[in-house]
Amino acid sequence: MRKKFCFILFLVFPLALLSQPVGYYNGTEGLKGEALKMKLHEIIRNHHSLSYFFSKYVLYYSDADPEIPGNVILVYTGRSQDGMDYGSGGNKLNREHVWAKSHGQFEDILPMHSDVHNLKPADASVNSSRSNMDFDYSLYYHNEATQCKFTPGESWEPRDDVKGDIARIIFYMDARYKWTNGESNLTVVNRVNTYPLPEHGKLSALLEWNLMDNPDQFERNRNNVIYQFQKNRNPFVDNPYFIELIWGNADLPDFAIGNIAISNAQPAANESVIVSGSINPMPVAGNVRLYWGDSFNNLQDYTDMTFSDGQWRGEIPGYSEETIICFSIQLIQETGKNICSPVYNYRVAANWSGEITPIINIQGTGDYSPFENQMVTTTGIVTAFYTNGYFIQAGNGPRAGLFVYQSGFFPAIGDSIVLTGMVKEYYGMTEMTNVSMYKLIKNERVVPEPAVLTANEMGEDWESVLVRIPEAVCTYSQHWNNSGMWRVSDGTGQVNVHNNDVFEFDPVLNEHYTVTGPLNYNYSEWKIELRSLRDVSDPTTIPEEGKKVTVFVYPNPTSGEIVVNLSDPASQKSKLTFFDVLGQEKLVIFPETGSKSTGLNLNHAGLKDGLYILLYTDKFLSASSKIMLKTQ
Repeated sequence: MRKKFCFILFLVFPLALLSQPVGYYNGTEGLKGEALKMKLHEIIRNHHSLSYFFSKYVLYYSDADPEIPGNVILVYTGRSQDGMDYGSGGNKLNREHVWAKSHGQFEDILPMHSDVHNLKPADASVNSSRSNMDFDYSLYYHNEATQCKFTPGESWEPRDDVKGDIARIIFYMDARYKWTNGESNLTVVNRVNTYPLPEHGKLSALLEWNLMDNPDQFERNRNNVIYQFQKNRNPFVDNPYFIELIWGNADLPDFAIGNIAISNAQPAANESVIVSGSINPMPVAGNVRLYWGDSFNNLQDYTDMTFSDGQWRGEIPGYSEETIICFSIQLIQETGKNICSPVYNYRVAANWSGEITPIINIQGTGDYSPFENQMVTTTGIVTAFYTNGYFIQAGNGPRAGLFVYQSGFFPAIGDSIVLTGMVKEYYGMTEMTNVSMYKLIKNERVVPEPAVLTANEMGEDWESVLVRIPEAVCTYSQHWNNSGMWRVSDGTGQVNVHNNDVFEFDPVLNEHYTVTGPLNYNYSEWKIELRSLRDVSDPTTIPEEGKKVTVFVYPNPTSGEIVVNLSDPASQKSKLTFFDVLGQEKLVIFPETGSKSTGLNLNHAGLKDGLYILLYTDKFLSASSKIMLKTQ
C-alpha cells in the first residue's frame, strides 16, 4: 500500500471511544471565516446542560490519569491527584474556568457556567494565581506551576504540553456562545486586559499554540467523554484546522467533501455498508477513494468510489459483531497531498441468540425478584446513568425497569443493550450486579416515554421505570438536611426528589414543579432520581429549550434618564450592570422582582458622557445593550 498524505482539512487521530456521529460536520465544507464559525455554532449549541456540581464527576473521567485509576491530571501543574479531592485552597482541586467566568459575567448562568468543555481540574492555589488573566506569552515562571509563566495583572502562559488544549477551549467558547438562547456573545480578541467584557485574548498567541501543540490522545479522549454527557463536541479538537479557517485566514482546499452518510449506522455482523458523499467541484473519476480501517490513524484498506445520482459511493465489506470501523473519503492528488473528509466511524451491532429473561419477569409480581441471587441475561434501553450505575427499561408500563449497579461505566441514554449479571435485592430494590457480559445492540434508540403518575401510585409496580409527576407543590425544600432529597405533593400524597448532584439550585417551598426521572427505592423511601436540569420543569426558574431574554433601552442615545425594559419579569437573581468602554464596572442595579421595567437617571448615578455596555443577568439568562450617554 502506498503511503498517503492528506491536505490537512480534517486531521486524523486514533480514538479510544466512538467519536462524532457520521455526518456531524456536514455543512461545514466550503466555508471559512464567520460563515464557518456560525455553522459550527449551529452544530454544537443547545447541548445537554449539566449542573456545575455534577461537572466534577464528568471531569473525573474526562481528565482521568490513564496510569493511576481514580486520579486526574491537573491542567497547569501536570500533577496527578485524587479526582475527588476538591477544596478551597492549597493543593486541593478546583474547577478552572479556562474562559474566565468574569469575562462576560456568567457565573451561575447556565449552561455557560457548567459547560465542561470549558472546565479543567486545577490546583486551587495555582487557579487563584491565574485568576481571570488573559492568555499570552508571559514573563515570569510560576513558583508552583513551574512550567507556566505569568505577567502580573496581565497574562498567563500555560505549560507547553497544554498550550493547544487551552487555545482550543477558548475558541470553542467563542463558537459555542453567540447570543442564542439568551446566552452571552463571547469573542476572542487580539489583546489582554479584557475583563469584564465578554472577550478573551490573546488571539495571536492562541493561534500559535493551536499549531504548536496538536491534540493528543488525552485531549481526544476528553472530547469523547464530555460528548457522552453533554451531547456536543469541541470541533477544534476534532479538526484544529477549523481554527485556521476561521481566525487565521487560511485558504480553503480546491475541493470540498461533504454530505457524508452511510446506508446503516449500525449494520449487522457481516453486513456491508455503503458510504456516500458529494465533492464540489466535480473531480476526475478514479481519483476518489473510500479508505477504512480499525482506528483513525490506520485507514489501510480502500476502494475506488463511483459517481451516480449526484453522489460518490463506495462499499465497505461486512465485519464481525462489535467491530468499530473508521472511514474517510479522500480525493487523490498528484502532489501527494490528498484532500480528506472528516474521519467518522460506526460500530457493527452485536448478535445475540441466547435465552433472554425479560425485565418484567425479573421484577416479578411481588416485592422481591423470583430470580434473586441468580445469573440472568436481559435487555433494555438505557434511560439514565449515574456514577454508580444506570437504569434500563424494556417498553412502557409497570415492572418494565431495572437498575444495573456497575460503577464507572457510562452507557449513553438511548443505548439498546443486552447484559448478563446477578440479580440482587438491595434493601428492597431489585438490581443487577456483577455484570459479566455487556453488548451494545443499537444506540440512539427512542427512550420510553415517562409514565405520568400521581404520588400515591408510585410504588413497587413502577420501580426503576421512568415516571413523571406533573405540577406538584414543593412541601420540603431543605434537601441538604435530607440526604439530598426535597419533596413534592400533588394532593394524593408526597414523593421525594433526589437531587443526585443535578438540580443544585434550592427548590422553592410551595412552588409548583413537574418532575421526571426513574423511580428508585432505598432506605424504605421512594424517590425520583433526577438526570438533568430539564427533569425539573419550573418556568419561573429554568428556561425552556430555546428560551431567551431581551433587554431594550430607550431613549438611546440619552441625556441621562432611561427606561430599561425586559422581555420577562425580573427574578430575585436579576442584576443590571453598567460597564464603560474599558470594561470597568460603573453601576449595579437590582431591578424589582416581578418588574419588566426599570427607570434610571444615569447623571444622578455619577456617569459621565460616553458609551456604556449594559449587561442584564439572572440565574440562567443574560442579555446586553449598548447605551450612549450624551448630555451636550
